[in-house]
Order: sequence, then C-alpha cells, then structure tokens
Amino acid sequence: MDNADDSNSYNSVDLDDQSAKEQDTMVVDYLEVGVEHVQVKTSIANLEDVGCSLFENCQHDQDDLVQHSRGHGSSIEEPHVGKKFKDVEEAYTFYNVYAYKNGFSIRKASHYKARKKENLVTALQLTCSRAGYFKPRGGGEAGSKGTPQKEMQYTRTGCKAQMRVKMIEDGRWTITTFHKEHNHTLIVSPSKSRFFRSHRFITHDQKEMISLLSEQNISTTQIMSFMAAREGGAHNIHFIRKDLSNQVSESNRRLIGVDVSTTINYFRELQARDSLFFYALEVDEQSMARNLFWIDGRSRIAYQNFGDVVTFDTTYMTNKYSRPFAPFIGVNHHRQSIFFGCALIRDETANTFCWLFQTWLEAMFGQHPKAIITDQDPAMRKAIQQVFPNTVHRCCLWHVMRKAKEHFSLLYSTREGFKDDLLSCINNSITAEEFEIEWSTMVEKYGLQDNNHIQVMWNNRYQWAPAYFRDTFFSNMGITQRSESINAVSKIWVDCHTSIYKFVTQFHKMLESRYDKEDEADFRTCGGEASLWSYSPIEIQARDAYTKANFLEFKTQLRLSTRYESSELEKYSLYKVSTIVDPILPSRYVQSYEVSVDVASKMIVCTCKLFKFAGLLCSHVLRVMLDIKMHLIPLHYILKRWTKDAKKGSSSIQLVKRVAMGDDPHAKALRVQALTQKAQKIIFEGAQSFGSFELACEKADKLVDEIISYNQASKGSQDDEVEAHLPIPQIDGLDLMVKDPPSSQCKGKRKPQRFKPPAEK
Repeated sequence: MDNADDSNSYNSVDLDDQSAKEQDTMVVDYLEVGVEHVQVKTSIANLEDVGCSLFENCQHDQDDLVQHSRGHGSSIEEPHVGKKFKDVEEAYTFYNVYAYKNGFSIRKASHYKARKKENLVTALQLTCSRAGYFKPRGGGEAGSKGTPQKEMQYTRTGCKAQMRVKMIEDGRWTITTFHKEHNHTLIVSPSKSRFFRSHRFITHDQKEMISLLSEQNISTTQIMSFMAAREGGAHNIHFIRKDLSNQVSESNRRLIGVDVSTTINYFRELQARDSLFFYALEVDEQSMARNLFWIDGRSRIAYQNFGDVVTFDTTYMTNKYSRPFAPFIGVNHHRQSIFFGCALIRDETANTFCWLFQTWLEAMFGQHPKAIITDQDPAMRKAIQQVFPNTVHRCCLWHVMRKAKEHFSLLYSTREGFKDDLLSCINNSITAEEFEIEWSTMVEKYGLQDNNHIQVMWNNRYQWAPAYFRDTFFSNMGITQRSESINAVSKIWVDCHTSIYKFVTQFHKMLESRYDKEDEADFRTCGGEASLWSYSPIEIQARDAYTKANFLEFKTQLRLSTRYESSELEKYSLYKVSTIVDPILPSRYVQSYEVSVDVASKMIVCTCKLFKFAGLLCSHVLRVMLDIKMHLIPLHYILKRWTKDAKKGSSSIQLVKRVAMGDDPHAKALRVQALTQKAQKIIFEGAQSFGSFELACEKADKLVDEIISYNQASKGSQDDEVEAHLPIPQIDGLDLMVKDPPSSQCKGKRKPQRFKPPAEK
C-alpha cells in the first residue's frame, strides 16, 4: 500500500479522528459482517458490493468455525506478519476463527482498490468490532424532535487490535500488520462468544431446513427450538432468533413487485398438472391486480355432486394487502366442509361480487346452486339477485341474532321473558303463518310497536326467519358457521403479513389436508360397519345406505322417536305425534306434529319438514313408520348426496368431455367412472339371456379391437393434442406483467395501529 502510485483512486468515509489520519490511502467501509448499517458519504455502491461479496464468499468457509467451536480444546495458530493465504476469503476466515477462540468479534474496517488493476481490491484491514468510538445520531437525545431512536448499547472502546493483509505478486495474500492487544474484556466462553456478530451465521443445510419448516407454517420460536434439539443444544447454534426471522422473511422480500406474477406462474404449473384447474384474474387500468379467483379440478367435480347448498362469507387479516378472503364452502356426503373455490378481492362492492359470482359460475359449468347462505351485506345481496336469480338466498341467522343482541341489550335486562319469547318465536315456529302470529303477539305483549330494530327485522323477515325456508334443502344449515370455521382455520396457516403467493401455496396445503380427511372418511365408511342401536330393519337399511356421519344423525332421530307417541286422526292417512308427558316433569313443554301418510305411493310428510330442510327423516315420521309396521325406508327418502354412493355414477358426459384431453389422475379417474357406469348397463342387459350374452360378447370384442387400434394410431400425436386443448386461463386485461395490488380499505378491516417505541410508551 505504501508503494501505490498517484494514479490510484481513493474513496473515503468518516472514521474516528485517529483512524482517519492513518487511512488516507484507503477506501473505508463500516459494514460489519452480515449487516448493512454504515455511514457512507461517497461511493456507497462500490463499498456494498465489496462487503457483500466478501461476506457471501466467507459463508462457504464457516465450516472451519463450526469445527473449531466444537473442538473447544484445540489450539489455533496466532496471526503473524508474513503469513500467507491463497485468497482474501481464507485470510478473513483465519482471523475470524482466531477471534472466536480468543473471545472477540471482527469487522472489515477498510479496503483499497487499485485503479491500474481495474479497481481490484488489493488490501484489506480487519479490526476488532470495538475499534473506533460511538457517534450519536441525530434525534436520539432527550427532547429532540423526530421519531425516537431505539436505545443502543455502547460497544466501541477505541480498541487497536487489527490485522492488515495485502495481495502480493503471485495473487496470494499476506499479513502486513498485526496488533494483538485489546483494551476491553475478552469473552472466551464459546457459549457466549457465539453471539458476536462475525460469529453468527446459518449454514446452507440449516437454511434448507428452516425453509422447509417455515413452509409448513411453523413459527420461528418452534423452528429455533427444533434447530437447537437437532444440533445437540442451543450452544451449538451460531445464530439468534432475529437471524432466523430474517432468513424466513427473505423469501417474502424476493416477491416484492412480482408477487401476483409469481402466483399466476404457479397457477399455470398447477393447470399443467390438473387440466380442470381454473383461475381468473381481473386487473385495473394501471395493470394492478384487482380480483383473483381459483379452484382446483377435484373441487369442480365435487360441486357436481354437492353443489346444491353453498355458504359464502369474507374474512380479513389473511394477507399483507388486506384483501378480503372469500371462499365458497359446501358440505360433502360425510358432512365435512369442502371448498368450491375461493378468491382474494379488492373491495366488497356489488360490482366486485358480480364479477366474482359470474366467474365462479363459469368455473362450475354454468350450474347454479339451489340455495346460498351469506351475511346481511346489501352489496352481496344485490349481486346474488343479479347473477343467481333462481337461487334461494338466506341470511345467516347468527349474524341477525348478534345484531339483535346489540340493539336489544336493554330490553333483555329490563323486560323479563322477552329474550325467551323472541328465541321461541324464531326457533319453534313451524310455518310462516305461525311465525307471524307469534311475532305479532310478542310485539304487542312488550309494547315494541315503535322499536326501530323490531321493524327492521320484521321487514326483512323473508331473508332470515327459519319458518320461510323449511321447504328448501339447506343441508340443515341456517348460519355461515362452516365459512366462519374455514376462515378461522385459514388464519392458522396465514396472517396479515402473508404475500399472495405464499397465501396460495399455504391454501393449497390446507386444501390437501381437507382432501386427506375426506379420503380417510371414505376409507372408514367402506372399511367397517357402525354399531346398531336397535335391531330394527329400518336402522339396518340406513346403516347400509348412509355414510357413517349421516347414519349417526339418523340413529339420533331414531332414538328421539321413543320420546313421542302417535295417535290416528284419519285412518291410515293422518297421525298426530306428540311428546310423551313425563310424570316426573309434567310441566315440560309438549310439542305436537302431524304426519300424513299415503300407503300406495309410500309418501310420508311431517309438518316439521325436516326431510325437505336436512334430507333425513325426522323422529316423528320414524315413530309413525314403526307404529304402522313400515319396516323399510322408501328409496325416495334416502337422499343420494348423504349415501356411500354419492360420488358414483353422477358425472355428466359434458364434464367428462371437458377433461377428455387431460392425463392427470383426476381426469383418468373420471373417465374410468363414466365408462364403468356404461359397462355395468351392458353387463346387466347382456346377462338377461344367452342370446343377449352372445351379442354382448361379439360387440365387446369388436369394440376392444377398435379402441386398441385407435390408441396405437393416436399415441404419437396425443401429447400435442393435450397441449392444444388445455383450458386457457381467463385474464381480464392484457397479458402483461401484472403489478402487485395496493392495500385495500374495506369496511371490515381493522384500523392499523402505529407501533410505538419504548420512548413514547
């Protein structure tokens, strides 16, 4: 460095006064290893490049430090002038290992670039991390204006310990200066010296393990505990929780600006594997993502079987853009919640809901749901009326009663019996006429004619009162509880800091877990028989037909039938079913129902209308069936969607044709299912006589030969056809680089609270 000529370039930054005098010919950089917090006046870009490249290269040599940290009794060579190294990384690692064994930390204080050698770094000064003196930053003093600064511990003591290395002729490096003495206490204990900044690092294997655990939504605290156990104790880990947190958040930082584009690419990968996968993206005039919808192939097929009832609700705090998460939820034959698609939307206006419902309807091949349950959002109601004009729309009863509780809190506490009468009127009214009579009686009894909320509930009664929906199948649901449950589960996987890409990938894992539960329920239904409560042929028939979950519901109704007794009102056609009076509790409320019977057509109808609403026979009907010696359930009262065969033989040929070009497992399974159904018809008809048997065999042999010839002829071009007929994703707007969306401001979003530093608390 002393021989450097005047043509060399010099860039400088502020050091303490004494160091600045010694380093007139050096480029100074206060980058500590692994951290970019420096005070730089000029040429900061070059300094960062050198500091970062040196640190990244040194990461590959940290195994030496690990070996020395675990071999506590091993000795290490002391630096001395003239010692040579093959490159600067080896020199840095040597001094860092020496510092670790002797209880101090190092940092890169300055470097020198030679202009004649194309700004190649030819000299480097490594110092103790306590070199120099602390310089307070503006705004940190008491009484000063501005944002209060975090209180920092003073660590600079003006220590002179250092090691300088320079490049020599053969490209190797040598030590030119070494000062050993420190003016502070050294921390030689390995369990404590590992906290020094230059000794903190995460190995490549540890990074891969951390990434894997983070993708499974495991918290940093749990990951830290796992890594400590994996490495044989916390003393063998050379990083702190903050380092681990930074490593976890690094993947999110990479998505800044390309979050939505990365998500779309991920959707296209899923679509290549699942030909029924569907997604749609709406962008605004600035090419920013407005609304995003997606659904996988298995959910689209499930909708064909269980899409009669859908619940829809939105939730918040699931992504960093504050986008409302809007899932479509249904119920399968095991009474489990299943997804019928989901979306991230910008706002909750009628136009947004219209776009979402129309897109969802397109994904479902134009099949409208028979019933839908939502909250009382007026924009949602308006969109449903436009897109689903023939669908029965019901507002969630839980939301209605929650609002009623807010408005009636004073009445609940001052009018004794009002709450019980209100709940009895809502829950126990069987018909609309009965509900209206009970409501009018209640209003008159408590003098609520002028109560505003009573009037609002009465005017909107057709949207929420259970008595108006007993003739419509709702799968025994009157609230959006399933949507609320799914929303609660989703917040276990994601939070308000989650990117859209991570949200989608985490949602895919949650979806797979739901499928796994459904497959397990299928296995348990086919793998064994549920226990019987009685020896009634009705119960045996129900066990053989229904899935386990539905059989348990049926068995509950059968058991409840013992609470009732029937009396004949009209011979063989009309019966009255009443609660058996308990002699111990004679004051118990007695409920009566009427059951009409048509023996010829095997039609049995109860005034409670449970079968229409839930798809299972009620206890009142079962009581009458047992009394009139009807020992089998008529087949038209065994709803297929609740049976073990709910997913068999119901796939339309239109749906099969839509996936005929796909080679994914779901598409092949669907084709096998459709062909099996046709083959069963051939087998049944062909076995009727010997002549039909010979005809079936002859035609079957010819058909098999034709199919084999077709497959061989089309084998070469099949891949091209598959690629050509893959569904094209729907993107409303130009297929350009989609920008990440701004943060949404929705009515249900929590107001953000500014973080207050300790100085303001």
